[in-house]
Amino acid sequence: MTRAASLTLLVAAGLLLAPGASAQHDHITLYVTSSTVHAGNVDRGYANDNDTGAADPEQYASFFASGLGAGLTIHLFNAGPVAIGFDLRGSGTGGYQNEGSGLGGVQLALRTRPHGLRPYVQYSYGIFVTAAIDADPYYGSRSCLCNVMGVSQRDGAYHGYQVFVGADYRLTRLIDLRAIELGLGSAHGNSPDGGPPLAAMTPFNLATGLTVHF
Repeated sequence: MTRAASLTLLVAAGLLLAPGASAQHDHITLYVTSSTVHAGNVDRGYANDNDTGAADPEQYASFFASGLGAGLTIHLFNAGPVAIGFDLRGSGTGGYQNEGSGLGGVQLALRTRPHGLRPYVQYSYGIFVTAAIDADPYYGSRSCLCNVMGVSQRDGAYHGYQVFVGADYRLTRLIDLRAIELGLGSAHGNSPDGGPPLAAMTPFNLATGLTVHF
């Protein structure tokens, strides 16, 4: 199991323990999403130059991946149509090259319930984990089944932020469609080889899903 999948399972377990049953309606929101992620500037190490024996500069990859996410928003303050809440979320993708995250942040939402639309903006900060095909197939930080093809994976760990904008559309009194959510951010990490700091990794998410209010 990848670390990205482990993060998603941890968040899902936390949701099961959330005190939703005792909360008033629309004070707590649980959600599950399906998302497409583009991870840019993901560290993939360096390849040894067989001609000189020297190491090439740090190399980076960009890739798309699909996966699932889950989260919990606690609405702490309500004033008319405006709601401010704390959001905790996790996500993970699959594949040889993958990305996952565990984030916490503040959400500002506008309640336009008569029209069934709830737009929001959110700032979140936390950790990101990645796996990319290593630049040197025989010196990756973690081997995988693709070694049969002479390929290994390189793990990466970053800390950074994402800004999300989205909109929920009311389906029933308790259930909304998360019609769209876009997330863009920047995250930083250090080379596991002890080299200079890595270039900023840029996660971008496009997601849709369902929410349940309590």
